[in-house]
Amino acid sequence: MIVIRLMGGLGNQMFIYAFGKSLSKKIAHTILFDTSSFVTGKREFELPLFPNIKLDIATMFQSLTAQGFDKEGAAQRLRNKKYGNSDNDNFFVIEEDRCDPEFLSSIDNGYCSGYFQDERYFLSVRDELLNDFSFVPFAAGDAYNNSLQEKILRCANPVAVHIRRGDYLAFNYPLCSLSYYNAAAKYILDRFSDAAFFVFGEDEEWINEKFKIDCKFKFVYLQAKGAGADMQLMTMCRHHIIANSSYSWWGAWLPVYPQKIVIAPDNFDMNQVCANWVCLPAGPVPLTAKDKNAKRS
Repeated sequence: MIVIRLMGGLGNQMFIYAFGKSLSKKIAHTILFDTSSFVTGKREFELPLFPNIKLDIATMFQSLTAQGFDKEGAAQRLRNKKYGNSDNDNFFVIEEDRCDPEFLSSIDNGYCSGYFQDERYFLSVRDELLNDFSFVPFAAGDAYNNSLQEKILRCANPVAVHIRRGDYLAFNYPLCSLSYYNAAAKYILDRFSDAAFFVFGEDEEWINEKFKIDCKFKFVYLQAKGAGADMQLMTMCRHHIIANSSYSWWGAWLPVYPQKIVIAPDNFDMNQVCANWVCLPAGPVPLTAKDKNAKRS
C-alpha cells in the first residue's frame, strides 16, 4: 500500500494526483490518497472539480500505518531503509526526491510527501490526464464565464497571461516583472501579429495602474470561488504567458494546440519548465509602499 499526501491549492493537487496516476501504472501496490491536510488547513480539496477523477481516499488508519505508526497510534515514524536505518522494513516515510517506482515497488507500505512539479513524473500518462482533467462546461446561466469564453474563442490567437501577486507578496515569494511580460508579449506578437491577450489576475487595482505592456489586453478577474472556471478559461487560449505558479502551469500544459507557445519565467525551478517552453528572465520587481505593507501584514 502506498499512500500519497494531497496538499496545497488546485495546481499542486493536480501535480500530486498526476504523480499518483503515473505511479499506479508502474507498480502493483494499491495507491491511496491522504486528504487530511484539508480538514484543518486553509486550502480546500478541489480535485472534485473534475468529474472524471476517481480517487481512492485513505482512511486515517491507513495513512498512519503507511507512515509507520503502530496500531495504538504511538509515534513510530521510521526512517527510510534505503537512506537510513530502520527497525521495521515494512514502513517508510518518503520525501519527493526518493519516490522512484523501483524503490516503491520494493517496500510493503509507504507514505509519499511532495509536490512532484515536473512533467517527467507523469508525461507517460498525458492522454489519461487530459481526460481526467476535463472541465464541466459552463452552465447556461453563467453569463460572465460564457461571455469570456465567447470572446476567447472568437480570437484567432488568444493568449492567457497570468499575474500572481496577493499571496506572493504576503509570503515574500518572487514576482514577475513588467519587463518579463513585455518581452513575452513581444515574443508572441513577433510570431502571431493578431494575438489577443487575456490577463488573469486578482489585483485589479495594480493591473489597471501599473501593468503597462506594449499591446492591448482584456483583464479577467480571478474569481475567489472560481479557481476551476479561471483555469478552464486559460485552457481555451492557444498561447500562454505564465507566472511562476503551479496554477498557470496547468492552464498552459493542458491545451493540445500544436503551435502553442508557452513562456515561463526563469524564477521557476527549471525542472518545472517543460522542454518545449520558452524561458525568459523574470526581471527585478520594484515594490510600491503598498506592496511593502502587504509583505508586513
